[in-house]
Amino acid sequence: MPLRTEIIDTRAAFHRLKREWDPLLRHSRADGFFLSWNYVATWHSIYEHRAALRLITARDGCGKLVGIAPMIAGSGLTRARRALRHLAFVGGLCRSTADYPDFIVTIGREDDVLPALCEAILADLRGDFDLMHLSAIREGSLAARSAEIFRELGAAPRPVHPRPSPYLTLPSSWEELLATKSKNFRKKLRHPANRITRELGAIEVHTAGVEIDLAEAMDALIHLNRQRWGKAGRAFHTGRFVQLHRRLAATLAEQGDLSLKLLSAGGRYIAAQHDFLYGGKAWGFQSGWLPQLSDYAAGRVLLARCIQDYIADGLIEYDFLPGAAEYKQSWGTGERRVFDLEMPAPSSLRGRAFAAARALQSAFAS
Repeated sequence: MPLRTEIIDTRAAFHRLKREWDPLLRHSRADGFFLSWNYVATWHSIYEHRAALRLITARDGCGKLVGIAPMIAGSGLTRARRALRHLAFVGGLCRSTADYPDFIVTIGREDDVLPALCEAILADLRGDFDLMHLSAIREGSLAARSAEIFRELGAAPRPVHPRPSPYLTLPSSWEELLATKSKNFRKKLRHPANRITRELGAIEVHTAGVEIDLAEAMDALIHLNRQRWGKAGRAFHTGRFVQLHRRLAATLAEQGDLSLKLLSAGGRYIAAQHDFLYGGKAWGFQSGWLPQLSDYAAGRVLLARCIQDYIADGLIEYDFLPGAAEYKQSWGTGERRVFDLEMPAPSSLRGRAFAAARALQSAFAS
């Protein structure tokens, strides 16, 4: 049966998709936390002032939802991008975190639904936009596959900014995990915990919503994250980012999908770890610790405790999300690759000029 695509650009039309969204996501290869209804709806409630909805849906001849391109429209953040009208995945165009965005398509319908969504995006791009920018997409995903389709349609997509995204496959027991690690790795877990207890006081782990109030736990996380990263940090440095994750945390806590833990020693919080639980996996989000105590490796101690809990709860994976931090490599058992995909609108002089300048810059850098 023929497919029918439609642009969803109002809040009311978006919320009418609520009952269909997560069932479609769960029956797609894109299933992940940052595409869940809870995340997308909460994100949009915070950032709708600068990122308008531009969702594209695909329905079959019976009216069944078989595909979603979760797009938004707005200007870029940097000075060079502010003059450009962008199409992006939900979570882009703002200083927020949304990794592994993708096209949400019913398994088995990718070969006809994905081209239909790409054609609709390209038609939209030709109408009133300068550039499409899809950030942090996984190799092998439908978003990655879309590049070939866009080229066949006469556009010029270009992959940029490739980077690793390590993950840890969780075994059936903590002892089994330790057995795969080196003697030095195991020592780096034991020694800091013993030193903290000996020099700072007894260690306690506090779970938000259980041993500690959620609001207090979020306050401690934000404080420790800012202490750890200072001005170099990207998280919790804007009011809207803080608002987004306070609101998300409250909803996730109600569903039992929040993991926010604090490590204390001698009655003082010294480290925090904030993860999302979704689809049988833990998704590592943000952490923090007191930099004046960096020699005690409190963050490593707390992460180990969290991973122990995830194994005990039967989770299958800890996804560290994109980034090449040393601790991710030391824990990880595998690595995904992610990249950004940029594509100028064929009819936009500004978009084509921007893309040409980016390509020239990359050529000189290499």
